[in-house]
Amino acid sequence: MKSNHQKLVHVKHIFKINSISPPTPLPCLMFLKDQTLSNSTTIKENPMNGQSSELEDQIPLLRDLNEQRMQITQFLDEGLESLNDWLTDENKIELMDKEKTATIAIVVKAIRERSEEPPIEYIDYLKNLTLNHIVTLPHTKKNRSTAGIKPRPRRPGTPNPCSVLDAALVMQALVAIPGCAFTKPVFLCLYWIAREIYSVDYPDYGIGGARSSPSHKLISAFTTSECVKAITDFQHIFLNTATFFEQVDKFKTASDEIKILNSIYPSLKDWCDAEKDRLAHAYHTAQQNLSDALAFDLQSFPFNYKDTDNYLKLVVEEVSKVIRNSSATVDAAKKEIDKYRNYEIRTKPYRNNKARKLQTDLSHRYVLEGILKDAKSNADNALKAIDPSHFPEWKTLRDIFKMIDSHVYNILHPTQKSYLPSVLDREVSKVSAGEKRQWDPCEMVCAAASYGMLTNEWNNDHRLERAVRHLAETISDRGMFLRSRPIHVGDDRMTFVYNADILHAFAQLLKNMHLTNSVIQPELISKILNFFKDTREQVSPRKLEKTPGWHYEYFPSNTFSSEATAKAILALSMIHEMLNEQINNLVLDHFTVKDSKDLEKKPDLDDLFYPDYGLRLFIDKVERPDNFQFSEWPEQDSFSREESVAIALQRMRAHATCPQKRTETKNSDLCSLILHGPPGTGKTTLVEALAKTCSINMVEVTPSDIVVKGEEAIEKRARAVFEALSLLTRTVILFDEFDPVLWHRDPNDSGTRNVFSFLTPGMLPKLKMLNERAKHQSVAYVLVTNMIGSLDEAATREGRFDKKMGIYPPDVLSRLGRFVSQYKKMRYHPEPKNFEERVLNMVKKTSGAPMQTLSKSGWFTKPKQYITVMDQPESEAQIRQVIGEGKAAIKEYVQWWWITQWDENVRNNHAIVKFDQLIKPIPKLSKKIEYLRMSLKSWKEGEEERRKQRK
Repeated sequence: MKSNHQKLVHVKHIFKINSISPPTPLPCLMFLKDQTLSNSTTIKENPMNGQSSELEDQIPLLRDLNEQRMQITQFLDEGLESLNDWLTDENKIELMDKEKTATIAIVVKAIRERSEEPPIEYIDYLKNLTLNHIVTLPHTKKNRSTAGIKPRPRRPGTPNPCSVLDAALVMQALVAIPGCAFTKPVFLCLYWIAREIYSVDYPDYGIGGARSSPSHKLISAFTTSECVKAITDFQHIFLNTATFFEQVDKFKTASDEIKILNSIYPSLKDWCDAEKDRLAHAYHTAQQNLSDALAFDLQSFPFNYKDTDNYLKLVVEEVSKVIRNSSATVDAAKKEIDKYRNYEIRTKPYRNNKARKLQTDLSHRYVLEGILKDAKSNADNALKAIDPSHFPEWKTLRDIFKMIDSHVYNILHPTQKSYLPSVLDREVSKVSAGEKRQWDPCEMVCAAASYGMLTNEWNNDHRLERAVRHLAETISDRGMFLRSRPIHVGDDRMTFVYNADILHAFAQLLKNMHLTNSVIQPELISKILNFFKDTREQVSPRKLEKTPGWHYEYFPSNTFSSEATAKAILALSMIHEMLNEQINNLVLDHFTVKDSKDLEKKPDLDDLFYPDYGLRLFIDKVERPDNFQFSEWPEQDSFSREESVAIALQRMRAHATCPQKRTETKNSDLCSLILHGPPGTGKTTLVEALAKTCSINMVEVTPSDIVVKGEEAIEKRARAVFEALSLLTRTVILFDEFDPVLWHRDPNDSGTRNVFSFLTPGMLPKLKMLNERAKHQSVAYVLVTNMIGSLDEAATREGRFDKKMGIYPPDVLSRLGRFVSQYKKMRYHPEPKNFEERVLNMVKKTSGAPMQTLSKSGWFTKPKQYITVMDQPESEAQIRQVIGEGKAAIKEYVQWWWITQWDENVRNNHAIVKFDQLIKPIPKLSKKIEYLRMSLKSWKEGEEERRKQRK
């Protein structure tokens, strides 16, 4: 015999709205098991929730949160695998035969959330939808089909019970697919959503809210929030596309300037080649960051670093095709909308009710004559800007798409200003007044999340914080909220919001509110995860090879639902992002951090003066001295610089900003780097520029962060520091003045040891752990040092740091190319007759000068205004001898010595008056290579003698 609880759930499904009055929304099976809601999540006003603010005391909390994050990652991987396993040909046909358009859209969006490619059948189905598919179900007699998919038999003209909600989901799915944002179904969905938002209807005759369908009288914050997501995602496409056009214009302009410079001064070919390589890497990385949210698909043709001109031609062709098609698509959408509207006003509900026709007529005209007409006009203007008879006007295209971005955002103006604040006020006031039985958690959380997303006032509106705290107090131990009112009541069913959708919005609030751990505790996350554990499909022994998915909370535990699994993936992804944000906030509170405001006045990677373009010309062979062992001598090829530090930083930028999107070039990314060399060469500035360009925080870690607790607690503190750093995501870490912690270990050294002497061996596993986690968490860390030869080789080898690069005073070629290129950008300044001679004189006088001075405006950077007097810079460091020992120290000395000798040759050769003569002295350095080898041999003998004396 069935239990009472099962009977209640069963009654909900068989209830007939027409025969009896609708019942009060029933609690779900999970609540019936728990009997009552748990209020065990108590919110304290103490910002640290009664816990110590010391890092060591925060480690257990961080471990718990990280363990939960790893569990969510496992859930996401298994959920995606389950979804892909389920997507067999039979299931595809079965799903599409039933014409579950919303389910297909949710599945596509969930797959795209994990950067995977959905089945092509699903994409084709969504791209070929008509307004009749979204609003009303197809006619049965004609047996129409779309993309080879037969529709489910239905009574002709039967309205879709959730047409507005389905339109929002379809629009979200299509916008998530590159190249599908300008298809006809997107404009049709936009019409249906905007028309609903601007329709004046019951109960308050206002605008801004959305019902699940026009046939339903109840406006819900959930349906409105899905519409907000769809339109903001669409808006994001235009903003990203405008940014892309701006980057293309910047790249094309810079490339043309380099071509002109190379044609005028062929002797600068080596510098121009290095700069073109840097520009290509910078453009490609920036493009990859936008590739998943563009109006066109750039993934159909690979980027070619060596032939960027041909690549830009392909980009122009793709952009032209998409814009041309979009203009025709808008026309087709308008025709279909007109046809549907003419049919709609002749139907019985509109023919017998003039008020209903008037209520929708204004919104219909606003969308048709306002939004779509502007879209057509903008598409025509964009088509003119990309006329194939001349090169595209990228700046004009950027301005057009920025204007469209503003217009799309304005569609949600009544939602932001009227509907969402009213819902938020209503629900918060109910809870504050003690009417907790009457409040609706779904309405509160959806209104709060959508309002915060539209206004970006996450931490400035007290209503949002109150909403978060109310929700955290009332969530049950199994991660459930009180059953909300239905979003649709039809003839034969009621539609409720899935609890995973509520948790998705709740996680979005927690992510953006920055409430530290006053709310987000492991206990709260455990409750949220309990819901996904309870609704996880239980696989029978006969299907052990199958990966379990999720089911709805009111369905049996062995019932797999593709829609529930897709929604679980979307909710878990947001919870994962929320935990990343929370862990970062907890860790960064204990270190010196530079955010976007602190780095605002710093240069970015495109503005830097790179000092090592000349090292690419190092072709001299340095033979190993007799008294050097093979293990002590660097490889011959390593003395020349295959790629400049500019390329290395771009590879780190790609690692920090393109997670899970660049699998084809993932092996070329860098997550860690050692920058070594004399002081004053701008090593720290390079790291700051990396963080600024990536738009992420930069954490500065110094030995004082480890010794802050005293000598007796130094090992415990070091473990806590590196464990905390290894939990960060999307962050740049700078290890500055860290030499004492990684000092070279000499067992024969009987001298005085410092407080860090016994810490170095323990740093090896810590750095290895940091390196392994940084590869998967988009973290880039850089060690800056002046004495690479004094560091422990085991601590700096591969596996702890990916690459070591010496940063020296700018070489001759770098100074010459940088100055001439910046000078040519000052087009209003005439070039004097003795230009080359004066530039070469300047290059000679700036030999060994500090980067801090040379990078200033007016030196080797185009000034914003004329500068009359500038003092000649003086070098801060002079090369003497190898500092320390090891391959890195020898390599640093040889490279620095070669740059210094090049400067000396140029400075002493008064016959150099042309740029092409500047490169010729390089082969003469070969005569001094033997002197270099002998000096290294004598240095080695002296080191051995001093070591014997110390013994």
